[in-house]
Amino acid sequence: MKRLFVVAVWFLSMAARAAAPLATVDQVQSPAWLTREGRVEALEPGQALAPGDSIRTGDEGKVYVRMAEGSVVKLGEQTQFAVDGLERAADGRFTAALDVIKGAFRFTTSVLARSVGRREVKVRVATLTAGIRGTDIWGRSDDKRDFVCLLEGHIDVAHTGGTRVEMSEPNSFVGADRGAAPDGVKSVDAAQVQKWAAETEIAAAAGALGRAGRWNLTLSYGTDLDAALDAARALRAAGYAAGLVPRAGEQGLSYEVRMRGLAGRADALALAARVRADTGLELQPLRP
Repeated sequence: MKRLFVVAVWFLSMAARAAAPLATVDQVQSPAWLTREGRVEALEPGQALAPGDSIRTGDEGKVYVRMAEGSVVKLGEQTQFAVDGLERAADGRFTAALDVIKGAFRFTTSVLARSVGRREVKVRVATLTAGIRGTDIWGRSDDKRDFVCLLEGHIDVAHTGGTRVEMSEPNSFVGADRGAAPDGVKSVDAAQVQKWAAETEIAAAAGALGRAGRWNLTLSYGTDLDAALDAARALRAAGYAAGLVPRAGEQGLSYEVRMRGLAGRADALALAARVRADTGLELQPLRP
């Protein structure tokens, strides 16, 4: 019986691993939206991403996406990002094709992921495509220029015009103006790198939603279901992942609109201020 139990646990573990998503939304500093098969919805932590999905962040919006092999893609505000390909081969090799259409991003790799080394990741930044090998990189694309900066590791960068460069020196970067060939590889000082990195980092107490956060924001509508539904729809359309929560009481059901997953009161207050500025709705912090 004990042996059967162990075998059953093993099979369940293998099934869970097989079903695990290859990319998952880890943290969201709203507003942010997910587009899937033509439908647009508010982005929220825990959502699995698949090829064809895209993410857009708004003013002050930032997102962390965790990849199955241990890396994290960090997106800054006013960024458009798409997942072109994700695959785990039978031999365990992880492959991904990511597209930064506009805005700032950072791709960071955990020590564990570096040691495994069985992956092929390409990040396209408009006219530049970086092939990543155990690397930490930062980049940005706007209407005039695209660039990629190597923070650690090794990358090869290809331009749509055919130029290719390899980079292995920390804090080296290559850029290209629209309609022009890339510049030569240049270096940048640590102070500038820190400024760039801040564009994609979620700061403490900035009001980000996470899968482990226990504080919530809530707004009660009493028994007025229609008003609660309207508020939830308005929030989600504005890029805030709000849900409707029914509560049973002596007078029947009452309804709340709620946003879940904040780390603490300071985060709740920061998010409430953004929601108020964007939608006019007054959500209140709710203790865990």
